[in-house]
Amino acid sequence: LSEYEAQKQWTELDDRLTFILLDRSILPNRSRRAVAAMIGDINLFLTPQYEDSGDKEAALCEDKYELFQRVRGQGLAAEALAGFLQFVGQHLPHKLSSLVAKVSMENKPSIRLFQNRLGFVERSRLIEEHSFKLTT
Repeated sequence: LSEYEAQKQWTELDDRLTFILLDRSILPNRSRRAVAAMIGDINLFLTPQYEDSGDKEAALCEDKYELFQRVRGQGLAAEALAGFLQFVGQHLPHKLSSLVAKVSMENKPSIRLFQNRLGFVERSRLIEEHSFKLTT
């Protein structure tokens, strides 16, 4: 898919959700500096969990949320993901049975974030990644 086609799909399909993260100090009053204020993004994909039950879980993978290097270590990922999870809980509860986060074994800050601050429970540990689950 071209970038244009991919962007168009985000507006047409109801199996994904994206939040663009902005730095409030750069964008205080919805100024024209929106691109400069972007500090990252969060993406969520709805996937069928079990074919027969109709339950769905949402995948929130490490590579599906990103904070730019210049803002890492400031607690912004925790704040953004907490707000994202609150939005999902309020607006998509009928569609979800659980949320799954997959995190690289090497990304210790993200592992601590999902386990200690966001309430996810380790579901599995593979060779290169942890998988965490939060039941909705």
